[in-house]
Amino acid sequence: MPKRDEVKYRVNRRGEVVHAEVQPLPPAEQITPPLGPSPREAVRQNTVQAQAQVTRTQRAEANVKRMNERRQVREQERADAIKAAAQKAGHADDHVIQKGIPIGDIVVPEEYQRNLNVDRAVGYALQFSWEAFQAISVNQRPDGTYVLTDGQHRLYAAQLCYGDAEVVKCNVTKVANTPQEAGLFLTMNTERVGLNYNSAFKARLHALDANALRVVDLLKEFDLDYTRPGEFRGQAGKVTAVATLESMVRQAGVTSARATLSILHEIWGETPEAYRDFMLGGLWQFLIRYDGLYRRDRIISSFKRDGLSDISDRVADFKTSVNSSSAAAACGAMHFTYNWHLQMKDALPPFSSEAKNRYASLIRKCARDWVVRHEGKTGQAMLAARSVSGLYAPGAQIPNANLGRRPQTLTT
Repeated sequence: MPKRDEVKYRVNRRGEVVHAEVQPLPPAEQITPPLGPSPREAVRQNTVQAQAQVTRTQRAEANVKRMNERRQVREQERADAIKAAAQKAGHADDHVIQKGIPIGDIVVPEEYQRNLNVDRAVGYALQFSWEAFQAISVNQRPDGTYVLTDGQHRLYAAQLCYGDAEVVKCNVTKVANTPQEAGLFLTMNTERVGLNYNSAFKARLHALDANALRVVDLLKEFDLDYTRPGEFRGQAGKVTAVATLESMVRQAGVTSARATLSILHEIWGETPEAYRDFMLGGLWQFLIRYDGLYRRDRIISSFKRDGLSDISDRVADFKTSVNSSSAAAACGAMHFTYNWHLQMKDALPPFSSEAKNRYASLIRKCARDWVVRHEGKTGQAMLAARSVSGLYAPGAQIPNANLGRRPQTLTT
C-alpha cells in the first residue's frame, strides 16, 4: 500500500490552520532500500557477539563448578550427620534385644494405642502365618511389665489362633516412661505405617505434645472435649474437627481459637453441629479477616436470628468455581448474615471469594496481623508458643472513627 504524501502545517492559538505545505514523497523506484552494516561495523558486531558467547560459556562453567562444590559440601555434611546420628544411637544390642515372650504377659496400653479393629485382626487370624507375623515391638518398663508399642492386630490374631500361652518373638526396648513410649509408638506408626489424625492426636497427647495439650486445654475452658477414635461423632459437647482447631492455633495463636469457640459456645452451647470443620474454619476466617471492624454482640444477635440450620444451608450458595473451600464459603455466609439489613456505615466491607491460592495468601496475612495485635506487640511472637491461661480473647469490640475503625474494647 503506497504511503501518503507528507503534510506539514501550523496552527494558531485557537487551533486554526494558518499554513499548510505538502511535500510529495519520491517515487518508490527512487527510494534506496536499506543497506546492511558497513564492513567495519560488521566486524565490530561479530567481535561483540563472540565475546558475549565466551562470557556466557565461562559463566555456565563457573555455575556448574559452584553447584558441584555445593553438592560435595552437602554430601559431606549429610555423611557427617549420619555418622553423628549413628554414634548417638549406639549399638543395636544396647537398646533393642529380641526375645520370646508369652502372649498373656504382653499388655496393650489403652492410653495411647489405637482402637482394636476386630474384623481386621480376625482377617489376619484366618490367613495366619509366622512369616507374615515376624516380630512385634514391646517396651519393658522399669517394673518388668511388657507393654506393646507396635503389632496390636498381629498379636490379637496370634492370640486367637494359639491362646495366651504361645511364645512370640518380640523386639524389646527399655525406654523409661510412658511419654517416651507414646513417642515411640507415634514414630513407628506415623513414619513407617501411617496414622489417621485422630489416632495420632491421641498418641501426641500422651507424648505431651505442646500443641495437642493447648487444644485440649482450650476445649476444657468451654466444657468441651475432642472426639476420640471410635466414638460417635454426634455426641453433645464433642468437637470432631480437632485438626481445624489445631490449624487455627498454629496460624494465629490461641487467642484466635478462643475467640471462635467463645462465640459458638455462647450461641449454641454443646450442640455438636456448631463445631463442624466448616463452621469453625468459617467463623475463624471471619474474625481474623474483619478484626476490629465487627461488633461481637452483632455477630451473636445475627447468628441467633438466622439459626444454625439456615447459616449451614447458606454455605452452598457462596461456593464458587474458583474457590470451593467450605470454610471460605462459610465465611461468606456469615458475612452475609452479619450485614443483613445494616446501614452502609455499619456494614462490613464486601466479601469476595478469590482463587484458592490468593485467598489462602489473604488468610495467612490476616493471621499474621492477628498475631501482631493479640499475641505480641512486636510481631515476632511465636504462634501458639504461650500457655493457654492469661491470654485475652477479644470480644465486645466496636468501631472507633477516631482510630480509623480499629478495635476498641468495652470495659465492664
